Amino acid sequence: RASGGAADPAGGRAAADCRDHAVVIGYGVAGRYLARMLKAAGIRCAVIDQNLDLVRQARADGLPAVYGDGTRHALLERVAGARARTVVFAIPSSREERRGVAAARALAPGARIVVRTRYVRAIEELERLGADAVVVEEFEASLALFGRALEGYEIPAGRIAHELDAVRGEHYGLLRGAAARGAGPGRSLPAVPAAGRPPREPAPGGRAPRSGYDARAIGMEYRIRQYGLQQGALEIEYIEEYFGEFPRKKTAAEVMRRLDGRDHQILMAEAPLPDDPSTVAPVAYKVSHELRRRETEPKLADLVERLRPSVAFEGRKVLYGWIGGTRRDWRGQGFFRALTEEQEAWAHDNGFSEIVVKTKNCFYGMRSTLDHLEFDVVKYEPDSGDNRESKVYLSKRIGLEVLDRHRSRRQVVRSA
Repeated sequence: RASGGAADPAGGRAAADCRDHAVVIGYGVAGRYLARMLKAAGIRCAVIDQNLDLVRQARADGLPAVYGDGTRHALLERVAGARARTVVFAIPSSREERRGVAAARALAPGARIVVRTRYVRAIEELERLGADAVVVEEFEASLALFGRALEGYEIPAGRIAHELDAVRGEHYGLLRGAAARGAGPGRSLPAVPAAGRPPREPAPGGRAPRSGYDARAIGMEYRIRQYGLQQGALEIEYIEEYFGEFPRKKTAAEVMRRLDGRDHQILMAEAPLPDDPSTVAPVAYKVSHELRRRETEPKLADLVERLRPSVAFEGRKVLYGWIGGTRRDWRGQGFFRALTEEQEAWAHDNGFSEIVVKTKNCFYGMRSTLDHLEFDVVKYEPDSGDNRESKVYLSKRIGLEVLDRHRSRRQVVRSA
């Protein structure tokens, strides 16, 4: 991705001339095929996407396209959203799709709004916000399989279509009921396999094995987005849905309560999906915040007391690496290292003297990353019942010499 200023305004001018057209937000696989079919049917179509490469692709496909966040009122106005007949959201973020539906309905009261979602439980809320049609990914994929299976029995295409419509009409009502009860199959429908909580911790007593770090990742350029508090909290809540091994996932409200009123940083690394390289998704994240000498929140006050013999808080700023992780399919490719190096650069620029991390002994895979980044074990608290649950505290002092040793190439975009 690139900054909004990199977008060619010509796409916006072409889209602004549209009327009675379709607006497609998201030019991944689904959005791209939809836009091409609309074009083939003689229906004018305008595209919005936050991936500049996809915007360029849309323009190469002969479509007016605008770079930016298509869930924002201002971007929808740039593609004449108020005069559109149909607005389609084909984006990966459930929070963004809710915001987009509300913005589109406010801008175009008479338009038909269609939205693709991962979650059954989102149907009712999206319809309340103004969606006319909600498509649940996994359910529609099941219908497609059903239709293909029926073709093998030489059933006429018209009969198959009739059966699919009947199943669709009946089961969307059932899906709403299951979501409202908070139970039943299909309650959460991620488009990619769930991942487990990544290890981000060392073992006691010194350096760890180096086998887990993939040196090939040094040649990559990592796309990192740094978020402001409100949007960042929503993004953290969203990405943690992919970490099935997390015992308890952070909510956006919890993230905002922790970070509000103190220096903090929310980072997210993005990468193409393996099965759809044209679609960029969040794959790793890291959240850190200032840790003060006198904390009022009980958990943070206890943390300061446990660190105090090893970490000096008086007269200096200390940054606490609170939460973070990498989705399973992208581990071992250097994303967490790139986020950590970006964290260190930000910490230095903002006057922090030291970064501290608290973790458990059972997270082994991240040891090599912490080893290469020269974090030192400063305290170890054994668990009498299970040594894997023992707490480990690490620290790293930040100076220019640390930044000089950074190896990852990073492209950073700052979002509000």
